[in-house]
Amino acid sequence: MTLRLFYLLLLFLSITSNLKAQWSVAMGPGIASYSGDVSIPDVSYLRAAGSLEIWYEFTPKLYAKVGASMYRLYAEDFNPNRNRDFRADNYEVYTGVVYALTAQRKITPFISAGIGLTKVDPEHNVALDGINGDAWLRSREWLLDGHPVPTPVVIFPIGGGFRFRISSTISIIADGALRFTNSDMLDGVSASVINANQLNDIARLYYETIRPNGIDNEVFINGNPKIGDVYGIFSVKLQFELGSPSFVRRSRSFSTRRARGKVECPVIIPDSN
Repeated sequence: MTLRLFYLLLLFLSITSNLKAQWSVAMGPGIASYSGDVSIPDVSYLRAAGSLEIWYEFTPKLYAKVGASMYRLYAEDFNPNRNRDFRADNYEVYTGVVYALTAQRKITPFISAGIGLTKVDPEHNVALDGINGDAWLRSREWLLDGHPVPTPVVIFPIGGGFRFRISSTISIIADGALRFTNSDMLDGVSASVINANQLNDIARLYYETIRPNGIDNEVFINGNPKIGDVYGIFSVKLQFELGSPSFVRRSRSFSTRRARGKVECPVIIPDSN
């Protein structure tokens, strides 16, 4: 009876330790980049980001993950006649799958894909008349593009990276992913034309300030609503595996030996005296 309880205890510890070892937590800093109506990707426009992820291992090659990131987007308008520089402090949540191209190696390349949501809250730069400096106007509040800014919007992260194992429980993950969106308003610039007569007073004053010749026409060219905005995040994260892999290996080995009938028991030799 005691031996059976001992076996059951070992089996329970093996199962619970195995479940723990399948979970891991990864976190770390990164950089964010953007491409859209205002600008194409530019190294000088890279801004800070930070990510937190929880991974679950189905097999040595297949994982699921959920994560959240905070990031800033920034770009200066490539069109000096439009002059719609912007920045945005956003956050995102997402889930997806990770497929390792090799299993349980020191360096493991992988690819990933998923779906999520991101906040959209662009701000646009405007110089302050008679004052050294400038201000940032929230597009969501002042409707600078002539219509509301939708938020949150759907994102489709697609990317890949490498996992570098530095111990049995700690790894470094270096990865990047593009976020394709169903929105053209990450930068607050979308409408093909702006009709000044339909703007509120603040928005009209904004365009009069940023455009070199002011509002010389009541209707002027703005953006391209047919192409959605894209942003990407590259990060370096420290990953911690939960549970004790060494105990899991010992438990699996014990279970295997027992299943094969090779559990060795002590032999008692009777006293000859």
